[in-house]
Amino acid sequence: MSVYARVYDALTTSATLGALVGDHIYPIRAYQEAGYPAVVYRRASGDRAYDMSGYSTLENALIELAVHATAVTARRLVSDAAINAISSATAFRGIIVASPMDEYDDEVNVYTRTYEVSIWNKE
Repeated sequence: MSVYARVYDALTTSATLGALVGDHIYPIRAYQEAGYPAVVYRRASGDRAYDMSGYSTLENALIELAVHATAVTARRLVSDAAINAISSATAFRGIIVASPMDEYDDEVNVYTRTYEVSIWNKE
């Protein structure tokens, strides 16, 4: 299964995250009219592991996980739930590799927290 499908499954099957964002979980970009809070994930880079026989079906993808909310408290709660969903997934191994980056967009009044997550996935 692709890394996109596994990350989506991990995020959408989290009851805690679902209670906070509903179905506002998107690959690549969120749509403003969809509402907030929302979680967006995208593949930033990645490598496939090879051995002497060729491709081993193991990949290491760098995923950017962004949480968008209209309040700092909501951003924190959703961030915690999203990271917990990724960290506790059993279909892959997800490890946060950098401190989160916080931003605020005053044009749309949205707070964002972005994480870089290393995902080891067996295709």
